[in-house]
Amino acid sequence: MMCKSILELKKIIKIEGIDRESGRIAREIALGDWINSWVVEVESSQSIIKGSLTSEEDDFIKYHMATKMGEILMEECIAVKTTPNNITTKIKALKR
Repeated sequence: MMCKSILELKKIIKIEGIDRESGRIAREIALGDWINSWVVEVESSQSIIKGSLTSEEDDFIKYHMATKMGEILMEECIAVKTTPNNITTKIKALKR
C-alpha cells in the first residue's frame, strides 16, 4: 500500500493546464508545496576537541550522531505499529 505522500506526488504528475506552459507551472508549484509538506531535512553536528580521532572514536561519534538523528526522525517521520508481541517501525526516505 502506498503512503499518502507518494499518492499526492502521483497526482502532481497528472496536473494539466490549458496549455503546455501553464501545466508545467502548475506542476512546479504543486511540487514545491509537496516538498514543503513532506520532505524533512535533519542535521546534527558534534564539536570535537581532539585534533585527530582513532577509527574507534570516529565510529563512536558517528554512531552517537546517527542515534540523535534517529530520535529526531522518530518524532517526524517514523510510523510505529505495535501489537502484543511485536513493535514494527517503518520509514520512507529519499536517497542522498
